Amino acid sequence: MRPYALPVVLLLLGMGCASSIRSMMGQHQDETAPVTKTRDTDGVCAYIDASKSSNASDQIMACARYNADANRAVLFSEVILRTEDPRFDPTTWNVVVTRQDGTVVLAERKLQPGQPYRVACVYGTCMGRKGSVDALNTEWGTGRYNIRYTNDLDGKAYDLSITLQ
Repeated sequence: MRPYALPVVLLLLGMGCASSIRSMMGQHQDETAPVTKTRDTDGVCAYIDASKSSNASDQIMACARYNADANRAVLFSEVILRTEDPRFDPTTWNVVVTRQDGTVVLAERKLQPGQPYRVACVYGTCMGRKGSVDALNTEWGTGRYNIRYTNDLDGKAYDLSITLQ
């Protein structure tokens, strides 16, 4: 890490510019990568801001990857929110994944409940992460995948896409 990188990150966080940090780190709402990257541990990930206010610290993440045994295509979803936010419960989220031709590769379903991990608190505000792993009905292949998350509590929809080449 460059010596000036940490102060810049802290400054951006202090200003509520988490979306700027995601952009600097190469995290996008629409991600493009080689299809072979889905076999990497992290896979190919896209993020979207799910904040209720302008602080841009709440996120929904979708990763195209394979399970731990590398024999099943899965969508890994992560909810990154304040722990007191009712939307922190993954079961309040629905997800559906379609290919660019409209083929459904993951039928609409609720995210799986999970134990929070990487919870951090600063001045009484706690941010946490919960993950969900859902198996696809096909392998990851080349093309564009549209991922739509909707929340039952506020009715908002969040659209991401991952294009595999």
